[in-house]
Amino acid sequence: MDDIALTPVERGILFVLMAHNQPLTQAGLKKRHGLEVKKNHRLKLQALGLIEVTAKPAFTLALTKKGWAWLEAELTAPKPAGSMGLGPLYAVLGVVSRLTKRLGLPLEEALGPDGSAPKPEIRQPEWIEVDESLARALQDISVFSSALSRLRGAAKGALENEIKRADLSANLVFQNVRLAARKRALDLDGAVGSEACFDPVFFFSDEDIKPGAPVRIRKSPVTRGQGKKKIIIQPGLAEAIHS
Repeated sequence: MDDIALTPVERGILFVLMAHNQPLTQAGLKKRHGLEVKKNHRLKLQALGLIEVTAKPAFTLALTKKGWAWLEAELTAPKPAGSMGLGPLYAVLGVVSRLTKRLGLPLEEALGPDGSAPKPEIRQPEWIEVDESLARALQDISVFSSALSRLRGAAKGALENEIKRADLSANLVFQNVRLAARKRALDLDGAVGSEACFDPVFFFSDEDIKPGAPVRIRKSPVTRGQGKKKIIIQPGLAEAIHS
């Protein structure tokens, strides 16, 4: 980004807006942070495209995309020459830069609203593959358990004992799969055999099923998160319920 000459007050305005990550009134900047935002400061930052200003009901300042970009670059910039007292601030900005890189998020997302950093979901390609493989393993636990249950019902004599041992061994493996799934915040959404409304995002089907139609879950979808933040890691399998 081109070098932009800003006064300590103007820099302070941008840093405070960054810390709060939300619009602040001119009066609030002075009351809470001792920054007296004069008209020339406000107009200069606005003309540079670093902030946007709302005049009513009170002068309110908010960072623009260009403002966030300036701040991102400033995290690793040297302290401005001749600016007394800014050394400790720029040392802290260097720490913020390292933290945002560790989170793998842009500065604006890393800080979150009101300065509260969100829990990042770092979806690197290798983790996407891990999650999908783990999700499929989680889905197949019920398939294996059902098959073993049918085999147990038909087994006799020595074979019955072998199946019991296989069942115990499988359960140890399944415990580790479930533990790994919890570590990755993966959940089975709905029980196998239960009824649901068909959603093509949540389910595959070999049949031609209209969205919203009643279906029976054959494999549960694997999801992460709750409510509006829920995402599908691996769709489930559903079959139509015929009346």
